[in-house]
Amino acid sequence: MKKYLFICLIIQVLLSYAQVGGRGVFQVLNLVPNARMSALGGYGIALYDNDVNTTYQNPALINPEMKNRLGISYVNSFADINYGYTGYAHEFKKIGLVAGGVQYINYGKFTEANEFGEKTGTFTANDVVLSAGTARHYKEHFHFGANLKLIYSGIAQYSSTGFATDWASVYQNDSLNITGSIVIKNLGLQINPYVPGGVREKLPFEIQAGFSHRLKHLPLRFMFNFIHLETPNLAAIDPNTPKKYDISGNEIKPKISLSDKIFRHIVLGGEFYVGKFVQLRFGYNHLRRKELAVETAKGLSGFSLGAGVKIAMFNIDYGYASYNVAGTTNTFSVTVDIAKLAKKSQQ
Repeated sequence: MKKYLFICLIIQVLLSYAQVGGRGVFQVLNLVPNARMSALGGYGIALYDNDVNTTYQNPALINPEMKNRLGISYVNSFADINYGYTGYAHEFKKIGLVAGGVQYINYGKFTEANEFGEKTGTFTANDVVLSAGTARHYKEHFHFGANLKLIYSGIAQYSSTGFATDWASVYQNDSLNITGSIVIKNLGLQINPYVPGGVREKLPFEIQAGFSHRLKHLPLRFMFNFIHLETPNLAAIDPNTPKKYDISGNEIKPKISLSDKIFRHIVLGGEFYVGKFVQLRFGYNHLRRKELAVETAKGLSGFSLGAGVKIAMFNIDYGYASYNVAGTTNTFSVTVDIAKLAKKSQQ
């Protein structure tokens, strides 16, 4: 059975290889689930602690410290679009610890019109992802996990369903304060296309790796996330870029440096620990800056920041991310141990 599952995984990887951003259906799968990750540049696949929200991006992070923890997040996104994530970890006798969640996005209400431009009413659009995952620990430092995600997407009278799986491994060493991870994301398929009988589209498959290290003599954890490893070259020259010429009238063709191509795969993040109850966070996503920044007004595109505070049994987090000068997100998250909260309320 184990050999069969391994063969299926390899086949799915080969079928999904070499997809690039924007060509996959169900982009809801790539939404940042909580404020902490938003502040860290959008990724947190190498954060091994009690934050149940991290399991949506990396199921191998599921561990006993997450038991009975509930996380709720809300994101105020662009153009009055709202989305959120709710996650919870529960231990079952026969299965072990399972972390599940719901990711949703509401695109709002739109005006419907016919081919002549005549208004005929309104319609809505929304996506929902149900996820559940578990992890197994091997020896002392190695952890392996998997997620199953069921997806629904609706646009007016059209709808589509699908499923995806994430496979991940983590190396975690407390004595060295380091964590490393590899995640294979969004293996699966679109079960029902939006139009009956239509062509099934591919999911936004991705391979990621992450590394984090908490310094011994400084209250700082820094992290590197390596994204879209399945696509070596993420750079592309915009064909609409105005042409430039040298003094002889020869066209100067735009070039993308090797360092730029490499850094598009890297997302940087850090957490400063101010005592035991406050954390300050920052992040930089170079790919986001290069793809979304306005050339004449880049501003803080690609940068993010945030903070977290522990009050009693509650962890409250805020994340701010700048995509371009006209688009930023504000994310708010709260996590709590439900069992402890219930016990205290009974006292």
